[in-house]
Amino acid sequence: MRCLTSAGGCQLLRFHYRAALDSFLKARSLAQSIGDREEAVAIAVDLSSVYLQMWDAGAARQAAEQGLAEAAGLRQAYFIPSLLLQMGRLHAMSGDGLAKDFFAEGIEAAREQDDVATEARGWDLLGEDRLARGQLALAERALNQAFRLRALHDPPELAFSYGRLGALKLAQGDLRSARQFNERAIAAARLGKPAWPAYLLEHQRGEIRLARGEIEEALADFSSALDSMVEWRGEVLPAMSSLTSANIALEEQIFRSFIETGAEHALRTGDARWAAKTFEALETNRAASLREGLALADLWRKELPPEYWEYLAQLRTEETRALQTGRGAPDADSLHLKLSEMEAAVGLTFPANKDENFRSRSSLSHFQSGLRASELFLSFHLGAEGSYLWVAGQRSLHLYRLAPERQIAAEVRAFCDAVQAGSPDAAPLGERLYAELFGSLDSREAGKRTWFLSLEGALFELPFPALVRERKNGKAVYLIESHSLQTVSGALLMSERNASRRGGWMLGVGDPIYNVADPRWTASAPYRRSRGGLLNLFAETRRNTENSQLGRLVGSGTEVEASAAAWRAAASSDAASHESAGTATVLEGEDARRDVFLKLAARSPAVIHLATHVLMLSGRRDEAFVAFGLGSSAETEFLTSTDIAMLHVPGALVIMTGCATGTGDVRSGAGLLGLTRAWSMAGAEGVIATEWPVEDSRGGIFSRFYSYLQGSTPAEALRLSQTEMIHSGTWQASPSYWASYQLSGGGR
Repeated sequence: MRCLTSAGGCQLLRFHYRAALDSFLKARSLAQSIGDREEAVAIAVDLSSVYLQMWDAGAARQAAEQGLAEAAGLRQAYFIPSLLLQMGRLHAMSGDGLAKDFFAEGIEAAREQDDVATEARGWDLLGEDRLARGQLALAERALNQAFRLRALHDPPELAFSYGRLGALKLAQGDLRSARQFNERAIAAARLGKPAWPAYLLEHQRGEIRLARGEIEEALADFSSALDSMVEWRGEVLPAMSSLTSANIALEEQIFRSFIETGAEHALRTGDARWAAKTFEALETNRAASLREGLALADLWRKELPPEYWEYLAQLRTEETRALQTGRGAPDADSLHLKLSEMEAAVGLTFPANKDENFRSRSSLSHFQSGLRASELFLSFHLGAEGSYLWVAGQRSLHLYRLAPERQIAAEVRAFCDAVQAGSPDAAPLGERLYAELFGSLDSREAGKRTWFLSLEGALFELPFPALVRERKNGKAVYLIESHSLQTVSGALLMSERNASRRGGWMLGVGDPIYNVADPRWTASAPYRRSRGGLLNLFAETRRNTENSQLGRLVGSGTEVEASAAAWRAAASSDAASHESAGTATVLEGEDARRDVFLKLAARSPAVIHLATHVLMLSGRRDEAFVAFGLGSSAETEFLTSTDIAMLHVPGALVIMTGCATGTGDVRSGAGLLGLTRAWSMAGAEGVIATEWPVEDSRGGIFSRFYSYLQGSTPAEALRLSQTEMIHSGTWQASPSYWASYQLSGGGR
């Protein structure tokens, strides 16, 4: 056990995170088997440190809190200083103001144990927290104390001080000292001494040079940092939460500096090489966690132990209870940690992903050659000082400057509000926003009919179809009337259209039984035939009805039936269709149950259409719940985002017409986290979802959509059906109805 713990510590210092995790998990298992509480807590701190270096704060916090709970009665144990400092780091990340006290206690505990190395680390962490808060004088005092301790007692660890003092001097504007400290840290790292990862030191050197006005030298350092980061990234833990957290942090710490500095340099000098390099960097990081997760998905589904699926079911139960009661889910974090550990343990058998080297001219050329003459790829980056748009065609790549993020976000919010409200202000706002985002495109670019949109920030909330290109005879001409639009997770995730859809089958769910007042419930519950079953059900219903019952969606059944009829009719008229073409299975009423849906979804439907309620946890926009019919205890059954990500629906097109199914948690570097991403993890080729709740339409737009789908791409079929709505002369002509539906995904 102790050998494994020591090995894990060495591996962690060498940034071999996967090996360290393996060592610590094995050591913990041994500690638990012999009942060694003290070592088990120490290993919990080590595990928390591994997760925190992935910026996976949830897993790190849960591991540390488990250690804290186990530490009761062991207040004099050797691990106490490290545990207190780890809790301080976690509170510093949450910004709740408690970090300072934990750091102070940890430093004092280390001093009492005469543990100089841990005491120095405590001063470092305290200084880092104060630096982040802009308290430069207090930060300097703490970091100097760490430097003094190391200089006197532990010189090999001075590299840790050099790196942090370089960051402090940069913040103070003392560029000469910042450069000296940074160079010492880099030299120590080259000699193999404990230090920061090379990419962080190289990036810091770039920031110092940028502050000195040495633009080209800064760009060279930022580029070097990206190259070093590729090797480091290959060690990120193979669990979905760690992959996503690392992606978000790398965007903020590394990619943003390179992209914004390089893009501005390209625009100022006219150097097309930097336009290409920044585009490549942007698309390398965008959705990298999703790309890596997809590479691991089959392994997870095949190799995860039965306990994983049991914990997943427990998590669903816990979160569903929180959704219904609004009282929180106390065990959810613990269950998430168990799931992440199991994913990582299985993922360790998979070769580390060293990241596709998309940052090369040949890779860019390969990507562009895959675009058709009618296709255009538009990639956005939103920055505080200015935003940028890269526009790639078969043989061209242009870069345009846009307004700062704050301005774009304000215009997007105003436009969204106007569209949803059906306000007459929507058209002029949409025309202005179209000019802001696309007014710089040349005529050849603007004329390409198929646009792929790689988005960021507030742009995920923008109803692109409702943007106004121009006014004719006083009427708005919408972007969707001339262009098919599809949001993609990044250039590296684009793929060809699923050719099997024309011969596939459709699975639809609509009008489930959501409450016991539904007359179909009385007629369709066979277990209510016995007196005991009736009395038990009555008791359960009294307990559950108040919070868990949902209103019936009468029109959703009509929507799914009309969609299935259109799917069958279109397939039967297609001369190229074969025997299975046009098959459609519709689950309604008592059949619209989660278990029935899962069995059918496992048969690889070409299309999945869900006309159901969708709910979200308060404060957790990344976790959504697709509602199915009542279960045996009269409670609504749900399929969560986490459940969906572990399904296998290769090549499926998923349509979700519930309330705001296309929303989620927007995170720079990871994109939109929610139902659409979960379906992508499950292998879906594309997802059509709603940006806001729309009136129950009884299937109008989708009966037309399916009639076009057999002979068109999903993007073009959606464009044609939305255009029909625009010219229908009915209430559905308003963009408040049709513009809510947008397509995302990599298939085309």
